[in-house]
Amino acid sequence: ALVVVELSIIGLAAKAIAGDPAPGGLAWLPFHREAPLTATSLDRTFVAGPAPHVLVDVHDLDVTIETAEAPAVHAVEMTSKVGYVRGAIPALSAVQTADGAQLRTTGTADVLVVGEFDRSLHLTVPAGALVEIISAGDVTANGLHAKLIARTPGGVITVTNHRGDLDLSSTAGRI
Repeated sequence: ALVVVELSIIGLAAKAIAGDPAPGGLAWLPFHREAPLTATSLDRTFVAGPAPHVLVDVHDLDVTIETAEAPAVHAVEMTSKVGYVRGAIPALSAVQTADGAQLRTTGTADVLVVGEFDRSLHLTVPAGALVEIISAGDVTANGLHAKLIARTPGGVITVTNHRGDLDLSSTAGRI
């Protein structure tokens, strides 16, 4: 039994030296907390036309929308990982359109998480922008003066200080 314990210790040490965050390491233990790894994958600004339109199709990303006086759309994607995260995380693409921007992912993140994994999209748009969210996780919008269309399969939709039309639906979340 002692040989088995010693071999396990040697294996854990080898993984730690190699930098492999496999679940056999200490990162999965409840008392082991790493500092969160936070990254900005996307940080872009797009010129908005006179009637700005922003199309968002990001599947499971949480989306926050705020307004600004500038005639531009600013998009920032944030990813935060703590512990063990492994799997396919689809890239977020952002494209300039004639009147604003399109932001899309190819699908939902298919990841194994032991710890925490958060991914979100923060948009700053002109107050008069038409924002159309085809799919997202949770949606929070504040200060829009134009129509907001938001669809989410299970997320919560929160809208404050809105002066335009609303077309909202969530299959399993609150509105």
